[in-house]
Amino acid sequence: NISAFIISDFQKSFMSEHQKTDSLEFPLFFMPIEAKEVSNIGIDSIWLDSPTQLKGHIITLNAIVHNYSSEKREKVPLELYVNNSQKAISTIDLEPHQVANVEMAFTPNEFGLHNCKVVLHDSPLIYDNEFYFSFIVSENINVYILTQDGKNNTSLHKLFKNDELFVYNSDNAINRDIEKLTNANILILDGIKEISSGLMRELVNFVSEGGSLTIIPPAEMKVNLYNEL
Repeated sequence: NISAFIISDFQKSFMSEHQKTDSLEFPLFFMPIEAKEVSNIGIDSIWLDSPTQLKGHIITLNAIVHNYSSEKREKVPLELYVNNSQKAISTIDLEPHQVANVEMAFTPNEFGLHNCKVVLHDSPLIYDNEFYFSFIVSENINVYILTQDGKNNTSLHKLFKNDELFVYNSDNAINRDIEKLTNANILILDGIKEISSGLMRELVNFVSEGGSLTIIPPAEMKVNLYNEL
């Protein structure tokens, strides 16, 4: 005699509750199994408070940590490494299934690329215990100002001209320099009345790549046009 056994967790994607088996010519036995819950904590995401990082200035890192289990976890250590050197350590308490934000602060003392990782000490699952990221500490902040008529804004000129940290350029929006726009850390739209489709695409791409966009609206502003941003 033939008998068949199906061992499964019987998710809906595997078998519909309306699926019929009484037409079979042999006995069919269903053996459901349940997955054993594993106590696991993972790093979900991270971000830095500021889009521009400066030498000698405090950087605050935010790490989202997720407790996936139904168990409370206490004093779980979290470590931050920058260029293979430990820069900060923290501990976190998590209620069952809680998602929490952990802040860690450090100060970069060198220019250039910084390779980093956040390490969470948790077992038995370790694949989500490390989160890698990098950032660049620039010697200067590049500011690019686009105006309606190409004339310098006196107030902005006074703001940036005496600070060696900022390297700023200003152009008419129509005759903008794509290289200056791409290399800018901060882009300022100063009184722009019309935004062409080409400029709109460049602005969206600039922001999506991590650039900071500042808008000084004109006296007669077309709100619908700016809402597209």
